Amino acid sequence: MNKNNWGTTLLGAIILFLLGGGLYVTHVIQEQARKDAEEKRARLDAEQKAEFERELRAFTEGNPELKGLQELVDELDQEIKLRQKKLAQLAVDLRRASRAPESDPDYLRWNRAIVELQKKLTLLQAERRETWIEWKKVENNPDQKADLNKARDERVKKARGVAEKTREQFNDLRNSNRPEEIISTPDPEKKEEKAPPKKRWWPF
Repeated sequence: MNKNNWGTTLLGAIILFLLGGGLYVTHVIQEQARKDAEEKRARLDAEQKAEFERELRAFTEGNPELKGLQELVDELDQEIKLRQKKLAQLAVDLRRASRAPESDPDYLRWNRAIVELQKKLTLLQAERRETWIEWKKVENNPDQKADLNKARDERVKKARGVAEKTREQFNDLRNSNRPEEIISTPDPEKKEEKAPPKKRWWPF
């Protein structure tokens, strides 16, 4: 009787083990399938975004009324990446010197400058996208209404104005970081007069 009970218990344990193993394998397979599906969606989203970006770039570069907007978008993007790289290295150096980057005034100031550049880049990209949308509305307008043409022209004008203003501010930023050029040899007996500080939009 005891042997029968022991055999029954062993058989039950084996069945439970197989059942648990089967459930675990099923869970692993389902989890892997979920991860594969998420990665596939992420790849598709990235491909669609890249394709749309190429279309926006071609639209902007091929439109003479938006001349320079795409170039400015690229310049701002490169400037932001360069500053982020340098700021990240500064953070490493500050920590090596036992100083928290968040407590360093220059680190905070330069970080705020990056944030301002990112805002300008986001604004330019939004203007580019909205201009493209208005253009497509005119192209695909079944009623051929003139009001859409007017809305498109106003959007182009607005985008061009935003680009011109941003270009001016960006040039001021870059020029403020360059040493002043020597125009002529100063007279050693004449005290050099310093020009009044130029008002800067950028926060450094």
